[in-house]
Amino acid sequence: MLYVITSIRKLTAMQKIILFLLLAPLLASTQKLSTIDEKTKDLKKFEGFFNFYWDESTGKIWLEVDTLDTEILFYSFFTSRIRLK
Repeated sequence: MLYVITSIRKLTAMQKIILFLLLAPLLASTQKLSTIDEKTKDLKKFEGFFNFYWDESTGKIWLEVDTLDTEILFYSFFTSRIRLK
């Protein structure tokens, strides 16, 4: 164990940053993730092809995707009065 600590002390700053970036996901993965029920308990639910939840306080929409192996057609557009000629 002492060898590892002295070896880390000899690393350059860039090597320490790279080592941290490689180990950070391991440390972050120990955090408990909230479930869908916990995350959406105070949100308004809309049911349809995809269920989604509306968070009125932040203006965010949370989309519940339960079939990851199904292909869908997704189209995004602006809702404005711009007209192309």
